[in-house]
Amino acid sequence: MWNLTFSGLIIGCLFSASIMLNLNYFLAFSVDQKLLVGLLIAFPIWAGVMTFFYGADSVKQAWKRITLPFIVSVGINVFYFMS
Repeated sequence: MWNLTFSGLIIGCLFSASIMLNLNYFLAFSVDQKLLVGLLIAFPIWAGVMTFFYGADSVKQAWKRITLPFIVSVGINVFYFMS
């Protein structure tokens, strides 16, 4: 159970930050509004990923499920950062 907790904590934080960076590229708001939206949405995403990890049978299964969405999100961030 501790493995699921720490894994969900780490990847949940990284995943929510990555998703919020994606949204900041697409939102047409000012910087302060983007930060507010990021603060309001990042925690529920992080909590959802943690719940997702607790619902898995093993850490390996949870990592397999979350790897593809995380890689896609990071890929979008890298694409927009480089351009």
